[in-house]
Order: sequence, then C-alpha cells, then structure tokens
Amino acid sequence: MNHRFLSRSVALATLAALVALLFFGVLSPLANWRSAKLSEHVRAESERIRLEESITRLEAERRAFVSEDLAGLIWEGTQEAEATAKVQSAVNDMARNNGILMRSIAPTRANNSDFTHAITFRLEFEASLDKLVPFLKTVEFSQPALVVTRANLRRLARPNPSGTQPDIFAQIDIAAPFSLTSERVE
Repeated sequence: MNHRFLSRSVALATLAALVALLFFGVLSPLANWRSAKLSEHVRAESERIRLEESITRLEAERRAFVSEDLAGLIWEGTQEAEATAKVQSAVNDMARNNGILMRSIAPTRANNSDFTHAITFRLEFEASLDKLVPFLKTVEFSQPALVVTRANLRRLARPNPSGTQPDIFAQIDIAAPFSLTSERVE
C-alpha cells in the first residue's frame, strides 16, 4: 500500500509539474504575447485615427487656401522682365538704405529654391558687419518676400581697418517668388 501511495504521489507530482510547466512555459508567454499584440494594435489604431483626422484637417486647410492669401508676398509683373526689374530695384534700394554699395545684382538661371516660379539673383558686395546685419534683416522681413537660398560670407583682411566692425565680402543668392499679372484695360 505504501508503494501504491508513493506511485500515486509521484504521478500527481509529475502531473502537477507538467501542468505548471505547461502554464509557465506555454500559456503564460502566450498570454503575455497576446496582451502585447493587443496593446500594440490599440496604439496603431489610435495613431491611424489621429493621422486620418490630421489628413482631413490638412485637406480642409488646402481647400480654404486661396491665392489672395499670398497678396503682398509675391512679386508681380506683366512679364518676367518687369518682375525682375522690380526685385533688382528693391534690393538695390534696401542695400543703399543700409549704406551698402552693390558690386553686382545679377539674375541667375539656377532655381535652387522650393518655389516653382521664382526669380533668382546673386548679390555681391563688401560691407562692414554693422551694415550687413541690418541689410539682412531688411531682406528677411521684406514684402514682397525675398528668400536667401545661399550665403557665402568672408572676412576681408584690410591693412588699415576703417572702423571697429570687420569688413565682410558677401555673395548671397536670393529667390523672389513671382506671378505674372494680366494688364488691366480700363
């Protein structure tokens, strides 16, 4: 009888060990994996909903966007040459108002900007730092818009400096978005 009790005890202990092994080795990791996948699915679903709402909002903003919203930001002319002359004149006036004498304001053909219709220029001049900074601020905040697409600034080493600020050689590429307007006959 003792032998029977012992064999039943071993059988029950083996069965309990197999059940524990099954639970801890298979069912518990499977339940954890399922829980992780469900929470991942919930996060993905909430991200999808957020993105759909964002797309809907952006599409509504795009539909609401009209060209009149850009009034005052785009250079206009009946021909590209007219718009080019307006931009050149405005840039030269900005430079002169800040005490800068331009070496050149040359239109370029390369359009490195993100604008589909833009006139691009390369400016070359020498100026002291205290004149350069206000000029760049004027360009940055100008209306219609001027966008600096590239700037190469180099300090000039002069034998007899004329002021306390260093002299700078500047080569700056700017882009001016433009649109062609039709002539109004009245």
